[in-house]
Amino acid sequence: MDQFNAELLREGYARVYTLPPNVKYADYFLELEREARENCRGLWQAYCKGPPVFSAAEIEDKMDQYLGQVVAVKYHVIGTYDSGNIIFLNSSSNYETDFTAVIFKDDEKYFTRKGIDPVEYYDQKTIKVTGELQEYDGPEIILYHPH
Repeated sequence: MDQFNAELLREGYARVYTLPPNVKYADYFLELEREARENCRGLWQAYCKGPPVFSAAEIEDKMDQYLGQVVAVKYHVIGTYDSGNIIFLNSSSNYETDFTAVIFKDDEKYFTRKGIDPVEYYDQKTIKVTGELQEYDGPEIILYHPH
């Protein structure tokens, strides 16, 4: 086993990323990441302290100020879309410029393992998402898991 990667995960200084066929320790590594997150270690400290919470409209206005920082956005999902590679949780019909939370297909399994079909479950719900604010045709947060 790779003790170095395990220690990075345990201390919260890494995230799990696996590529088949190298998945032998995936469940163990995910457990280490979960424990670090729950105990506010390393990079997970920002999530535990409670990042600033914005509405979708507020984060669109303040995107330049918070780009690259961990923020929380509470908004109503007006629609979801599964492109085949990415699931979009849209905050408005102007999805090309307004705030969107995205789930890449590789991470969808973490939602379905919890019994969540993101396309159906989040549609027309008010949710709060937390993560690093990024820009891709407007502000977005990439969701890696349903926590």
